[in-house]
Amino acid sequence: DWRSALGALLAAVAVAWVAAGFVDLLAPLVPEAVESRIGQSLWHELVADTLPERRREVAVAEDLARRIAPHLGLDGSFRVGILKGAEVNAFALPGRVLLLTEGLVDRVGSTNELAFVIGHLLGHILERDPLKMMGRG
Repeated sequence: DWRSALGALLAAVAVAWVAAGFVDLLAPLVPEAVESRIGQSLWHELVADTLPERRREVAVAEDLARRIAPHLGLDGSFRVGILKGAEVNAFALPGRVLLLTEGLVDRVGSTNELAFVIGHLLGHILERDPLKMMGRG
């Protein structure tokens, strides 16, 4: 009967919604050392080594992160990697890891544009969004 199916669907949605809220409450309690280990593991899985021709871009992005972070109340260092691929995208991972795609790096027209992307990613780091997303996944 369709009412039973609808009831089951609504129950599943409610459970998922409550679980997501629970993850959001727990994420701030995860020690940064644990989050850093998660980030390091993902780093080694996704970015084995920075391509020599991209080291300059990585250095620029790391410098921007270092300069922008204090304005957001963040301290410490950030690890930046560039992923192969033409897709224009960027990601924040747990443990202060910022990933940019080659497509994004090739498309930005200025340091200011890159700073905007880095600032956005740092906002995700500040809110611990990467950890929350992993928990929801």
